[in-house]
Amino acid sequence: MKESLRLIRPFLRGIPLIVLSVILAVLIAKKYLTYVTPNYESTVKIKLADLTQGIPNNNLFKDLDVFASSNKIAAEIELMKSTVLLEKSMQRLSFYQELYRVGGIRKQELYNDAPIIINTHNFSSYLDEPIQISVNEDDSYELFLTSSERLVKGTMGDTAYINKSTVIINRNHKLLAQKNIDIKGEYEFTLLSKEKLIEKIKKNLDVIPADKDVPVISIIYKSAIPQKSADFVNNLAQVYIEDYIESKFKAAETTVGFLDDRINEVSSNLSRSENRIETYKNGKGIVDLRQESETDLRKIAQLKIQLSNIKISLDAMQELEDNLRSDNKDFLLKAPNFQTYTDLLSTELIKKVKALQAERRDLLLTFTPKDERVKVIDAKLDDLIVYLIEGVTNSKRNQKTKYEQLRLEIAEAQSVFEGFATKQKDLTVMNRDFNIYESSYNFLNEKRIEAEIARAAKISFHRIISPAVPSKNPVSPNRVIIIIVSGLLALIGSIALIYIVHAAKGKVNDIETIESQCAIPVAIKTPFLVEQQKMSQHFLKEAIQLELKGFTENGSRICVSSKTNKEGRQLHTIELAKAFQKQGRKVKVLDFQDILEPIEASTTKMDNQLYRSMSKGDLDNVITQMSCGYDIVLIDNEEMQNEQIGLLLMSLASHNLYVIDSRETPANHIQEVDLIREEFNIPKLSFVMNKDLYNPSVIKEIIKLVLNVKNRLIQLKRHSYA
Repeated sequence: MKESLRLIRPFLRGIPLIVLSVILAVLIAKKYLTYVTPNYESTVKIKLADLTQGIPNNNLFKDLDVFASSNKIAAEIELMKSTVLLEKSMQRLSFYQELYRVGGIRKQELYNDAPIIINTHNFSSYLDEPIQISVNEDDSYELFLTSSERLVKGTMGDTAYINKSTVIINRNHKLLAQKNIDIKGEYEFTLLSKEKLIEKIKKNLDVIPADKDVPVISIIYKSAIPQKSADFVNNLAQVYIEDYIESKFKAAETTVGFLDDRINEVSSNLSRSENRIETYKNGKGIVDLRQESETDLRKIAQLKIQLSNIKISLDAMQELEDNLRSDNKDFLLKAPNFQTYTDLLSTELIKKVKALQAERRDLLLTFTPKDERVKVIDAKLDDLIVYLIEGVTNSKRNQKTKYEQLRLEIAEAQSVFEGFATKQKDLTVMNRDFNIYESSYNFLNEKRIEAEIARAAKISFHRIISPAVPSKNPVSPNRVIIIIVSGLLALIGSIALIYIVHAAKGKVNDIETIESQCAIPVAIKTPFLVEQQKMSQHFLKEAIQLELKGFTENGSRICVSSKTNKEGRQLHTIELAKAFQKQGRKVKVLDFQDILEPIEASTTKMDNQLYRSMSKGDLDNVITQMSCGYDIVLIDNEEMQNEQIGLLLMSLASHNLYVIDSRETPANHIQEVDLIREEFNIPKLSFVMNKDLYNPSVIKEIIKLVLNVKNRLIQLKRHSYA
């Protein structure tokens, strides 16, 4: 808490200065605002065409801007600020001439309310040069050229010559008939060059998008004249739309011509590609290469399936024939596989063979193999088996014939695919060229139709959705902001100045400064007192505290010292003497500078040079003799910055009080006192803080400083007269 109070104490002390600074800053700002020229701002908003739709939901105008970019807000902004459009806009407005009415403090631009009209001819030598015009009551005028310091006189309606240039000044009768305007006065006329005018316009022109995803652009212009800013932005918006229509028409016209040439060229290439494909197909006998190849592949696949089936049958018949021709007589033991040989006759023969075999087996149960009946059955069996073998052999031969025929058919079908890859490659290349020419032809015809529509439709899809009107309230200067900022700057600057001065002065200011630099205690803290009654009460309390601290023992010598005579040393000596007397003590005051006011206590002047040449012992004896019969001796020491026996007196005292003034004593003097105490072994040294927690008004101190300077000047003046 103490530290916080210590920090804000300079601020509290400087509050009057801060308030005064803020008030002065606000008054200066208001005064400035009365003379500064206000600027007015006008804004026109343009909705850009939607390149993806054209007129909403109408595909006829889709992508009407041929080959245009869909994201062109940034490009349109740069176009609006371009020199090309600004020059076109300036051709419709009289911005090249600037006429100001010159007053005592500021000059005001005249736009539509100029009481005089100025016409120039062959004036290129004086472009961008301000010309002073002084119009008199008798319609005479003087032109003053600043660069050449030339004065030209003339009369209203007459031609004035400036070298090869001519100037004609007339009254604005139309305006003067409507308004009662005093034409007499001082004017300033400037004919701007094209470069200077465009540079000036660009400085005050701003084009911004409403949002990056919203195709709306705001054109903003600032001018000292509301009507001028509104006229400019409206004119620039109209020029932009007209330039858009003109550039669109020119682009469409150029595009149509280009597309016609390209369509003729692509059409010839497309016809040649068609004829080339036709000739190639007729020469190779191709109707549809893909379909024909698929048909032949299916045919080959089917033939190969048949060939595989026949091959399987041949293998089975060969195996059957080998079984039938084996040496085993028992047909049933051969167990031939007849799955591939299944016609009705063969089936009946096998059944009959099996029946004869069964009958033979039955006969062998009764008869021997050589029996005639058994032999007859064997003969029948042999005939049937021979017949079966011959049938199998004939069937196998027939299958072989089919097998060979199928192989020939497959080979013939596969011969069709010889050179197929070459044909396919040639047709692919020719079809690819044909498709390229065809797609190019279709694309160019579509674009030609769109370009024809764009050329025929001389309309703009850009729209002015919010035209500019003359503004009634200026955008700059912002009165509220300027006044607030001025007050804040004054507040911050005055606070900074207070703390800078506070730090630069480097005074003791408070007890914390003493405690932070040395270990010498503070015995007395004296506030700034004006009333004598309060002062007496305070020092009486301090006398009691000194008694409790052991300063007032019988025969004590208290030496009161300070750096200079301005720090309250004499005050403390006198008031402590009075306080001790009120306590009933006999007090002796030794004045070593002869500057103390008369008091009731016994005071001895000690300013004799004899005392200043004594040794420590002699001076101690003198003081002992003088203090005989007194309870307390107060020694009013010399100022320590010019001391002669000051240190000697401090060493002879039993207690030492060193007065520090919070507003006068430098902070570095605290360490000097501490060094003196250690070096010269000063006994029982304590500080007295004079004007403790005293924060005088800065204004009072400034007044005091001014009075001091005034007094010094008066003294110097008197000395000079003397």
